Amino acid sequence: MQFPTELGIIILLSMLSGVLAVRFNKPYVLGLIIVGAIAGNTGLVQNRDILSIVTEVGAILLMFTVGIEFNLDKLFRFGLPALAVGLLKIGGTFVVGYLVSHLLGFSNIASIFMGAILSITSTVIFLKVLEQKGMAKREEIPFLVAILIIEDIFGIFLLNFFTGLNQSQDIQNMSIITNLAVSFLLLFLAYSVILRFVRPVVSWMLKYSAEETVTFLSISICSLFVYISFLLKLSPTVGAFLAGNIVASLPQAKLFEKAIHPFLLTFTSLFFFSMGTSVKFAGIASNAFPIMVFFLIIVSTHMLLLMLGTYLFGNFSARSALFSGISMVSVGEFSLLIANQSKNLQVGVDLVTITASLILLSTIFMSFILDYESRMLRFFSEAFPWKNAFRKIQVYLHCLSFKFSSDKIHKDLVLKEARSLAYYLSGFILLISTGFLIWRFFIIAFHPNVNLVYFSVLGILSLVLTLIALKHARDILHDFDVYFLEILPGDIENRSSLSSLVIVLLLFSLMIFFPLLSMVLEISFSHIIVLVLVMLFALFLFRLLSNILTISNKCASDYNKLNREILKAERTKEK
Repeated sequence: MQFPTELGIIILLSMLSGVLAVRFNKPYVLGLIIVGAIAGNTGLVQNRDILSIVTEVGAILLMFTVGIEFNLDKLFRFGLPALAVGLLKIGGTFVVGYLVSHLLGFSNIASIFMGAILSITSTVIFLKVLEQKGMAKREEIPFLVAILIIEDIFGIFLLNFFTGLNQSQDIQNMSIITNLAVSFLLLFLAYSVILRFVRPVVSWMLKYSAEETVTFLSISICSLFVYISFLLKLSPTVGAFLAGNIVASLPQAKLFEKAIHPFLLTFTSLFFFSMGTSVKFAGIASNAFPIMVFFLIIVSTHMLLLMLGTYLFGNFSARSALFSGISMVSVGEFSLLIANQSKNLQVGVDLVTITASLILLSTIFMSFILDYESRMLRFFSEAFPWKNAFRKIQVYLHCLSFKFSSDKIHKDLVLKEARSLAYYLSGFILLISTGFLIWRFFIIAFHPNVNLVYFSVLGILSLVLTLIALKHARDILHDFDVYFLEILPGDIENRSSLSSLVIVLLLFSLMIFFPLLSMVLEISFSHIIVLVLVMLFALFLFRLLSNILTISNKCASDYNKLNREILKAERTKEK
């Protein structure tokens, strides 16, 4: 009777935690983790097999839910601005978390885990808290949802990467690269092949179905992708996310979401409860100082980077930028899933307990501070010394974007080059991934001469695709360079602004990828290299901003004229 008894206790306590959370107007996730932690530390739930099953099923259905909410239309609607803000927030938080973890004495792999854990905002908590506070209809929400979609994509590939580490006895083992290659191929096949077969089958079945059929059909699609992921030694949550994405792309997506929602809500609630049981109160006490440091990092980096990003790239007002920073403070489901992958890697620290504590603190802080938005706005307006400079940069970027959007011929030319670049880069990645898998599973056992010929052919094809992609990248930069020189007075003939922009983007990319690369290359002083990259990044960023301020000061009349055109166009659109 132990199994049904403890399962009944889990369900009862999950229901009780939800009631208490609603009673005190807090997110239900908070109540589930807190009550789960109490149950785990007091011995109310002791059967780890039950908790393991609930955790696995809950994680799969949670990612299925995220996949259903994944909407590429929202991402394409905001395009480059949302991508810029998302990468700024993810990359900046990851690098800061990685460096601070090293300063706290964490190992290299534990520091990479912490950087990933801190960088992803919780979609579930974000939507639930704003819904409870009546803020779900604010005009900033669609743009922020687009950023969350970008974070979900980042989280899926990170989760798959850490799953590869978990399955490998040696972190330098080639299975990591294999998993990433299979992940890309699975994603490609899910969109190009399986979706084509699923749509007509689903349409036929729905003609002769009841409500229960829709529910079981959703679970069947999820189970199919989870099984494929299992066969390919991928994380099951990756398959669940792809299955949700397939369901979201169907014409009957709303019908599926309505039918499956109660089922998903039940098991995702049990997931957060079971993760709460993994929290050890003794672990919280022993890691109190790192928890507080990481909490301060979450608050400072999430708020500042999102405020800065949405203000400059999203053209948000100061109030909207502040709301964006506050509302996306919390970490959540992806952070817990990533932390859970560290259990078998001997990282030297209890990341699950630290992550659960950070979810509690960040969610409480988010729900509390949203009530003081107006006071915080007054504080930042009075205390921020560079607001005029950032206002000039915002006007510059907004007018540049407006001018670029209105110049249809030049815009189409750049977009055509960008599409060509994306096609050839995708072809390069697909070629390398497929070539590696063929070699790994079929050719590696052949004579060395066969391997040499194979890699020679693969190298030549890769080189051709690389040269073509570089040509399109050079053409895009040339188009932007000519465009800047056309719309601005003769103040940047030296092209220092464009060169600074390119260097800033390269340094930013190196800052993000070098910690992950250091695990494969076994570089022990990787944090020193990242620190040097951060200082160089800050130097060239300062140089870029100085150039922009100089240009914006000299072109004030042109920008004011463009601003008037923008306001006139917006008023005409409203009428």
